[in-house]
Amino acid sequence: MTATTPSTRPTSMAALLAITALASFGTGVVWNGLAFVTRENYGFGEVENLLLAVFNGAVYVAAAFASGPLTRRLASRLSPRGVVVSTLAIQAACCPLPMMLEGAWSIWPVTAVLSAASALLWPLVESFLAAGRHGRAMRRAIGWWNLVWMTAVTVAMLSMGPLLAAGRAEWILALLGVMLMVAALIALLLPPAPAHHDEEASRGHLTDEYPRLLASSRVLLPLGYVLVGAISPLMPYLLADLDASLGAQAPITSLWLFARVATVLLLWRTHFWHGRWSTLLLAGLLMVGGFGGMVLANSLLAIEVGLVAFGIGQGIVYYAALYYAMAVGRGGVDAGGTHEGLIGLGYGVGPGAALLGLLAGGGPGIVAAVWAIVAIAVVPAALPRFASRRPRA
Repeated sequence: MTATTPSTRPTSMAALLAITALASFGTGVVWNGLAFVTRENYGFGEVENLLLAVFNGAVYVAAAFASGPLTRRLASRLSPRGVVVSTLAIQAACCPLPMMLEGAWSIWPVTAVLSAASALLWPLVESFLAAGRHGRAMRRAIGWWNLVWMTAVTVAMLSMGPLLAAGRAEWILALLGVMLMVAALIALLLPPAPAHHDEEASRGHLTDEYPRLLASSRVLLPLGYVLVGAISPLMPYLLADLDASLGAQAPITSLWLFARVATVLLLWRTHFWHGRWSTLLLAGLLMVGGFGGMVLANSLLAIEVGLVAFGIGQGIVYYAALYYAMAVGRGGVDAGGTHEGLIGLGYGVGPGAALLGLLAGGGPGIVAAVWAIVAIAVVPAALPRFASRRPRA
């Protein structure tokens, strides 16, 4: 067997979950907590933070969609495991740079590298996770993985609170660099390549509805991240307007992350949800309704209820979208790349819509711009259901 020949057994979960836990701290900081760091350290306002989010989203999209072709191009020199190790090491090396460089300009190239490397990393991790697993085994593996990375993102947000309150925002990225270097060392324990994914065995766990459910979830997935991308850069200012203390702002924001973890735990332990259109409908309603509750909230309680509802909906959509993507895509890196690319698209479009709305009409303009995207997404999200040939009850 050559260095990059797929093994016949699925990759062990222990190393994958350890890498995921450590690397997901970066996801939590860059996508959900960066606005707190840039506001405190560099004096960024809403416009600057939204522009930074749009920039990082664009970088992530380009890198995620290129992950499959790039991995294949590097195959003669670098195994998939080598790509995982390299992306983690590159991120670790970049994290301390804002402490060493003067000026707010440094945050732009550093977060661009973090975003690009992360976009190359996760499709490969998802392929290691899903390849060689089918049906219930794949759903259970994805459940474990979701539970670990979502918990890590939540803990990352909570851990930011004390550092922000102590005026040590710059230490957040530096500590993240240490975690990523440890993750790179653990990645050396992975097999050289994801396991072989038997196509015949895979077909036995699919139904005719799976491609349609995948198509619908691939609209809801970026829509969810449009909403995340629109609200995350603004959350420090929304909470400040409601008189939340600086130390409490990141923990309050993490409520939707807690709700997402609880939802994934429920889905992991049950199997009634897959293959059902009602699951995606409920998820879409909770995401959109929760977002509306957040941006229109006039009290801390109202914004907290909106955060929880949104987290439940987003958790359902993420779990379903990843499972359908890897089941239909046979655990390939390209399936993971498309999944991550759609996430990046949402992360870029969301802040872009919020920025246009902010410049056009302040808070009401943001709401109008995001609602317009929601309205546009309804049709492509619903079309696969209407195209289904399954008899209605």
